[in-house]
Amino acid sequence: MAHISSLADVLALFAESEPVQANPKLLANTRTALTKYCLPQLEKLEPLDQQSSKLMLRITELFQSAYEKSLTAGKSKGTLNNYKSAIQRFDQWSRKQNWYASATGTQMNKVCLPMSGGNYYKRHRRSRKAQPQYQLKGQQWTAHLKTQLEAFRKWSTQPEVRTRKQPALRQETWQSHAREVQRFMGWLHNIQKQPLESLSLAQLCDVDLLSDYIAWHINERGSAYRSMELVCNAASGASKFLYGQASRKVDYSDIEEVNQINLKRQYIIRKGKKQKDRIHLNDHLVPFEQILEVVQFLKDCKAPYYHTGQSRSLFAQIRSWQQYLIVAILTYCPVRQRELRELELGKTLFREQNGYWVKLLPEGHKNGSKTGKGREYPLPEQITQDLDDWLEKIRSQVHTDHSLVFIQVGNSPNSKPFGQPTTDATIRAITTAATFRALEKLGYEPKGVRPHDFRRIAVTFQRRYGRPEQDEALAELMGHSKDQANRVYSQVTSREKTQKATEWWKSAS
Repeated sequence: MAHISSLADVLALFAESEPVQANPKLLANTRTALTKYCLPQLEKLEPLDQQSSKLMLRITELFQSAYEKSLTAGKSKGTLNNYKSAIQRFDQWSRKQNWYASATGTQMNKVCLPMSGGNYYKRHRRSRKAQPQYQLKGQQWTAHLKTQLEAFRKWSTQPEVRTRKQPALRQETWQSHAREVQRFMGWLHNIQKQPLESLSLAQLCDVDLLSDYIAWHINERGSAYRSMELVCNAASGASKFLYGQASRKVDYSDIEEVNQINLKRQYIIRKGKKQKDRIHLNDHLVPFEQILEVVQFLKDCKAPYYHTGQSRSLFAQIRSWQQYLIVAILTYCPVRQRELRELELGKTLFREQNGYWVKLLPEGHKNGSKTGKGREYPLPEQITQDLDDWLEKIRSQVHTDHSLVFIQVGNSPNSKPFGQPTTDATIRAITTAATFRALEKLGYEPKGVRPHDFRRIAVTFQRRYGRPEQDEALAELMGHSKDQANRVYSQVTSREKTQKATEWWKSAS
C-alpha cells in the first residue's frame, strides 16, 4: 500500500478511482472545492502537498463553513452545490479505502462522521405559517369538566364496566382522546368565545359543533382530513359514554347520538382517503437505496471518538446509537413505531441463537384486539451484533426504572426526559432529524423520513423489485394483510403497474 501523508497524495489516488473515471469533471471540482473553499478556512494556508492527510477528517466541516459564508456573500447556490457534492463524494470514497485509517491516524469504526451544522430539519423543513395555540390550558379546566373527563377515563380504560359493551381502551388511545377533548374545548373557549363555565363533554357529541370544528381546522389551519379522524374517534367514545347506557347492541347502533357521530366519522375517513396531497408524501419519501446509505452513514456516526480524535461522551454516544438502531430497524423491519417503543428485553424482545425475535401478545399490537392473535418476527440479522453491543455496553450504563430498549435523551443527561420511556413524538423526532441530516451529508435532497414513511418506502420497493411470493410475508411482518399493505402503503404508480402488462399475450403462448 502506497504511503499517504498529504492531501495531494489522496487526490492522486482519487484521480484513478472509478467515480472520477466515470466523471472526470469530479476531480476538477474536488480540487477547486479544496483549494478555494476548504483550505482558506485554516489559520495557515498551505498547498495541497503540504497539507497533512489527517485533514481529511475535517474537509466536510470546513466546506460547510465556507458554503454558508459564500451564500451570505451572494455566491451562486447552484455552483456551490456542485462543489459540495464533489467534496461529499470525495469524502465518502476515501472513507471506504483500506488506507484511510493510517492516513488519518484513526482506528476504523471508532471515529464518528461529522454531523455538525445546526438543526437541519428545522432549518430546511417546509415553511408553514405559525399557528396560534388554542388548547384549553390546565388552569382553565373547571371542576365540572375535570369530573366529566375523569369519569370518561375510568369508563374507557377500566378492565370491566357494566355499561360499556366494548373492550377497554389502551392507555395510548385514551391519551389521544384526552388530547382531542382538550383541543376541542379550547376551540370552544378561545375561538368560539364560549365561557368556561358552559363547557361540557356533551358539546363534543353535538354533530353540528363537531362539524364546525372540523371545518375550521381544514379551512383555517390547513389540517388534513386524516388528522380529523382522531377527534371523531374521541367524540364517538364520548357519545357512547354519555348516551350508551340504554343500548342493547354491542356497536351502540340503536343510539341516535352515537349514529350521528359515526356517520360523520365515516365521512371524514372517506374524505381522507381521497385527499391526494393530505400528507405531502413527496416531502418525506426517498428511494430505498438512499435509505440503505443513510443506515450505513448513521452506523458510522455512533463511534466512540469524534473525527477530531476527541473522546465522545456517553450522552453523545447514546444519541447516535439510538438514531442508527431505530432507523436501521424501521428500514429492514418496517413495523409500527409503538412496537419499537415497547421493545423490552425478556418481555417483547428475545435473544435467540440466530438473532433477535420480537414476540407480541394480542394486546401488544394494533390488530391483536381484533384477531385475538399474537405476532412474532425477527429483527434484521444485520444489526444483531450492534444490538448486543448497545444493550451490553451502552444501554446498561443508563440506570432507569424500566428495561425498555430505547429511552428519551433530551438536551442533556441532566434534563428531565433523560432515561424516560420514548413517546411517539420522540421516535418521530429521531427519525426525521437523523434522516434529514444524513441525506444532506450524503449529497441527496434532505428529507425528514417519519416512522410510518418507512412502511411506504418498504412496500413500494418490494412491490417494484421484490418477489411476488414475499408480498404476503412482508405484509404479515408489518401487521397487515397483503391487500391492506397494497392499498395503504404502496406508492407504485398506475404507469408502473400497466407496464407489466406490455405484450401480456406472449406469456400465454
